[in-house]
Amino acid sequence: MDFSLYLNPQTRGAAEDRHVIEHVTSSAVRADLAGFRSICLTEHHFNDYNTYADPFVYGSFLAGRLRNAWLGLTVATLPLHHPMRFAEQVNLLDQLTRGRLFVGIGVGGSNLEFEGMGIDIEERHDLLDRHLELARRAWALPDRQGSLTWSSGRSSGLLRGRVMPAPFGATGPLLARACLSDESTRAAGHEGLALLMGRFGPERAARQLNIYRESLDEAGHTKPRIEHLMHWSGLAKMIFVGEDDAGARDQAEPIVDAYITAANRSRSADNAEAAMSAGVGASEAHVKADYLERAIIIGGPETVARQLADYAEIGLGHLMLWFSWGFMSADTADRSLTLFIDEVVPRYHALKAQSAGAA
Repeated sequence: MDFSLYLNPQTRGAAEDRHVIEHVTSSAVRADLAGFRSICLTEHHFNDYNTYADPFVYGSFLAGRLRNAWLGLTVATLPLHHPMRFAEQVNLLDQLTRGRLFVGIGVGGSNLEFEGMGIDIEERHDLLDRHLELARRAWALPDRQGSLTWSSGRSSGLLRGRVMPAPFGATGPLLARACLSDESTRAAGHEGLALLMGRFGPERAARQLNIYRESLDEAGHTKPRIEHLMHWSGLAKMIFVGEDDAGARDQAEPIVDAYITAANRSRSADNAEAAMSAGVGASEAHVKADYLERAIIIGGPETVARQLADYAEIGLGHLMLWFSWGFMSADTADRSLTLFIDEVVPRYHALKAQSAGAA
C-alpha cells in the first residue's frame, strides 16, 4: 500500500491565503523527499474550503518541484470544466510531470461552486459523462487528421486540429473516478477507471473494493490492466499524529470542530459523503462521532500504524493522507507529518513484516 499526501487546506480569509499555499507547498516537497508515492490535489471554489482552488494551475507549479512523486488530481470537478480545455490541460500537466500523473474526476456537490460558475448543479451527472466522453474522443483524434463536431449540451464546437500538447506517453495519464455508491463503483470498473472511494472505514472500503474488482472482471479487462487499476485505487483519510493517543485526541478536538464547521459552510461534496454515512439531518454530536469513526485517524504513532495496517490487510493499494485541515497551524501540521515520517512509517512496515511472517 502506497501513501500519498493529500492537499486540501482551509483558509479563514484572504489574509491567510498566501501563507497557507506556501505551507502546503513546502509539505509537498518534504513528502516527495520522504518517499510519498504522490501529491494529490483537489478542486473547490468560492468557499474557503480549498485555498488554491484550481488543481491544474497549482499542479503545474508543483510539477517542477517534485523529484519522484507523482501528481494526482483527486478530484477535478469535471462538470465545471470546458471539455476541450480539460483535454488540453490534462495533456499539458502530463508533459510537465513527465508522465507521473493520474487524473481523478468527480461530479462535485456544492451549490456555491456551481452557481459561481453559472452551471445548473442538477446537470452535473450528465455533464460529467458527456465531458469525459468528449475529452476521450478529442484525445483519440489522429495527429493532424480528421475533425470532431461536438456538443456537451451546454456548449458545442468543431475541433479541426489536435489536442496540444500530446500526452507524455502513448496512452496518456491514468483516469480515476470518485465514487460513493455501489452503482458508480461498478461503472468505474466497467469503464476502466481507477476507483477513488469516500473516507470509509476498512470494512466499507473492503466491500467497495470487492464490487469494483468484480466489475473489472465482468468488463473483461486484462490482468495487467486490473492490477494497475487496483494499485492506484484508494481513498483519503484525514490524519493527526500526536506523541501519544491521549495527547493527540486533546489537540485534535478543536481542530475537528473547526473542520466540520468549514465543511458545513462550504456545502462541498464531502457533505454528501457525511450525509450518506451519518444520515441526513443527523445531530451535530452524531456527525462528529461519524467523522471520528470513519474519516479521521487520530492517535500516537503505534495506534496510527495499526490503523494503517488495517487498510493494507484489505488489499487497498493507495491511501491518501490529509495532514493540513481544520485551520490547524503550520507548526501543528508539520509536527504531525514529522511524527508520521519518523515514527509511524517504521512501525507500519514492522507490522507488515510481522504479518507476512505469520502468514
